[in-house]
Amino acid sequence: MRKRSFAIGAVLVLTLALGWPAAPAPATSTKIVVIVMENMPYSKIVGSSSAPFINNTMIADGVLATNYVGFSGSVHDYLAMTSGITSETLAPSSENIFHQLQSAGTSWVEYEQSMPSRCSLTASAGLIPGTNVPLYSKKHNPAVYYNDITQNAKLCKAHVQPMPSSFAGLTLRSFTYLVPNQCWDMHTSCSAISGTANEIRTGDDWLAAHVPDLVADGATVVLTWDEGNKTSENIVTVKYGAGESSGSDATSYNHYSLLAGLEDAFGRARVNGAQGATALPIP
Repeated sequence: MRKRSFAIGAVLVLTLALGWPAAPAPATSTKIVVIVMENMPYSKIVGSSSAPFINNTMIADGVLATNYVGFSGSVHDYLAMTSGITSETLAPSSENIFHQLQSAGTSWVEYEQSMPSRCSLTASAGLIPGTNVPLYSKKHNPAVYYNDITQNAKLCKAHVQPMPSSFAGLTLRSFTYLVPNQCWDMHTSCSAISGTANEIRTGDDWLAAHVPDLVADGATVVLTWDEGNKTSENIVTVKYGAGESSGSDATSYNHYSLLAGLEDAFGRARVNGAQGATALPIP
């Protein structure tokens, strides 16, 4: 025991002497799940009879950010919330939340519904019946834009996965980034699959089917949209589950705020646009 204590003390002294920075400790032990939906402004979701689960469960029992805006163009929004940039050109070399967690030894996964295989780099897959809209789109899969994820094939396949059919009984990792396909995320009407032509009701049904299982495993769920119908339009972002009580938050936020909140929660340094952002408190 004395030898071990001496060794630990020696390492500590050496660390301090050399000025090696200590890794910041995570601010939370709660599992965090970010779910991203598509192309609906705040005004079409809050109070909508087509979204009973969102309004009567998630908003009623969670914290609704009432002044949160998206940017413009799907891939730009997904990059913004995961790396603090909006440029596809800069994305390959950019630091990002996935790599930050990997480097810290924090467990994480990105689930993409209808992605054809683990770490798929294909631009799209499948079709919504009666349309030319793909079920899966790379534009909604930010992890595969970053070289430090895709250039390690083993890592990428272990962490960037098709979404399971159910989360019931599944033990979640510390961070889950979860994206429904373009039927269930409110992107495109898909009555042949969902049974209704109402995009909002389709997405609400999907959330009602999956969010309770995520919360049952002790997660805080952050539900957001990539954007509304216009640039910098107000979108719904609501925090629901572990660590959250009911209420609203009128602070001005955007997707950089989400990244800043995630980095703060997991004890990672803020990068790119998150550095100057007001963090969304998580959980």
